[in-house]
Amino acid sequence: MMKLNRWVAALFVAVTAIAAPTAVAAQSAQAQPLPLTLKGTIKGASPLPTSIFVMPIGGQGRDSIVVSKGKVVGTVAASLRGLSHFVGVANRRQLILPVWLDGKTKLQLNLDADGCLTNKSDANNRALSAFNEDVYRRSRTLWETSQQATPDEVKALAGGYLTVADSLITVLRPNAAVTSYLRAWAYTSAAGFWITRYPKDPLPWTDGQAVLDNAVAAMFYDTPRIILHTLPHDSLGARLIYLYDHYQTEALRRRVGTTLVQQFIRQYDYAKDYVSGLRQVRQAVEKYELPASLVNDFTARLSTVSGQPFPEVVVLKDSLGQTFDFASLKGRYVYIDLWASWCVPCIKEIPALRKLEAACKDLPVAFVSISIDQSREAWLKRKRSLGLTGLQLHDANGRLAEALNVSGIPHFLVYDKQGRLLVYDAPRPSSPDALTLLQGLK
Repeated sequence: MMKLNRWVAALFVAVTAIAAPTAVAAQSAQAQPLPLTLKGTIKGASPLPTSIFVMPIGGQGRDSIVVSKGKVVGTVAASLRGLSHFVGVANRRQLILPVWLDGKTKLQLNLDADGCLTNKSDANNRALSAFNEDVYRRSRTLWETSQQATPDEVKALAGGYLTVADSLITVLRPNAAVTSYLRAWAYTSAAGFWITRYPKDPLPWTDGQAVLDNAVAAMFYDTPRIILHTLPHDSLGARLIYLYDHYQTEALRRRVGTTLVQQFIRQYDYAKDYVSGLRQVRQAVEKYELPASLVNDFTARLSTVSGQPFPEVVVLKDSLGQTFDFASLKGRYVYIDLWASWCVPCIKEIPALRKLEAACKDLPVAFVSISIDQSREAWLKRKRSLGLTGLQLHDANGRLAEALNVSGIPHFLVYDKQGRLLVYDAPRPSSPDALTLLQGLK
């Protein structure tokens, strides 16, 4: 089964350094409201980027500076003071570098042959750049060697993030904002990798609360996942109580609390006790003032409960672009295959699906394949290349996987003759149980 969030791993390195602006940065912006002129030089590997985007860490919007003949110059918004990101592309590689901007120091950028960008203009930026270099090298080493390494070896290598950050803080003495950022960046890098490699094991570093309970750490991509990993395995209500008792930063509480409820919604067994789950979500939203949309997210998954009709929010279209009415299948059982053009396990099931359909040709069963591809063109191209026939439909508005709480495909379902859900997680066509199930329908 392929997870629907298959692109997350590819984005891991790019997003782990995202954090919120600190009070120091905000005060600086208020004290100096005029736009910031940035100047400096860039050296190193060729080709160099022709422009670099500047984006506030944890904020919105962006400006850009121009790169030409080794010179860097541009004017950026007043809000881009303090911690920001430099983002560019060179030789098909994405460049990401956290920087400290105060408008006083000229940039001294360097791009090495491996595509790592640095800025050595002052102590704050030397600290950020040195750690960025360590992340660049260490992350690659971790991913390349962790499968063969022992847990102790992984702990030592990942723990190097913490050691390097502490050393840079001690030697270079960056300001409070950069110091807080480095500590959070180091801890989320180490702990995030450990959880990915050992999802059921406790963290080997126990000082996470002291590092993560602040506004900077609250916006790091991996922070909610790390904190959720440390919460007791208990009910939703008990886990929220623990969270709010042990963490004081409101932005962090809200973000982790929201993530915790979202996780509950994804993993809940709706067919077992829908009412109890809805009550727990409503209580969490009301007590902790979490987004009201979480209740809607839960109720939208009512379609996963046995006896419920096919979700009305879903729009199905055929290869000609015509809307298909699911109700037109009433009077027959419906065996549904949810798949996508990029899903290898889905495609491997197609021969078995054809055999199953042929074996059931005399039964009152309709076979429907529904693609959840974001791109209609990708679906049509794969449909043609595989020579797919029969009732082939496309999830035109992208609501099906969410409405049916499907986290991985292929996924198979059976609806009864009245169009109500009969089997939520039906056997695959390649399983003998699939034919047995369909032959037993009356």
